[in-house]
Amino acid sequence: MDDFSIPGVKNAFGLPYSKNNNIISGKRPLSSMSPTIVEKDGYVEFILGASGGKRILTAITQVLLNILEYGMSLKEAIDMPRIHDQLIPDIAEFAPGYPKRILESLIYRKHKVTQNSNRKSVVQAIQVQKDGIICAVSDGRKGGVPRAY
Repeated sequence: MDDFSIPGVKNAFGLPYSKNNNIISGKRPLSSMSPTIVEKDGYVEFILGASGGKRILTAITQVLLNILEYGMSLKEAIDMPRIHDQLIPDIAEFAPGYPKRILESLIYRKHKVTQNSNRKSVVQAIQVQKDGIICAVSDGRKGGVPRAY
């Protein structure tokens, strides 16, 4: 039930109560689910999905940037340390191993940063290679492993 808001109670991710997300009969909770399909020239290149509540959006975005902008493989992109800032609370939480130069730049700009290895978002991905072979990558942060038939 943590996907809904409860008056006077912060959720597991530290977000305050919001009347827009009250528990009401028949209502679906607000969600950060963001299944992502990336196509090129009309063909599916890869598919991403994630779990992790409010961290889903930043995880998917960082993995997409790592692949599309920095040319990483799916596995490299998913395995990279990530950072998350959800505005409330006003703290950017980073994973162990996150690039020091970026953290220093954020601190210089007066951002509050803290290392947090307990709260995670995990990304799962499927890639369709040019030869038609389908590859799966599972984020190891929660012990996930890809399966194939």
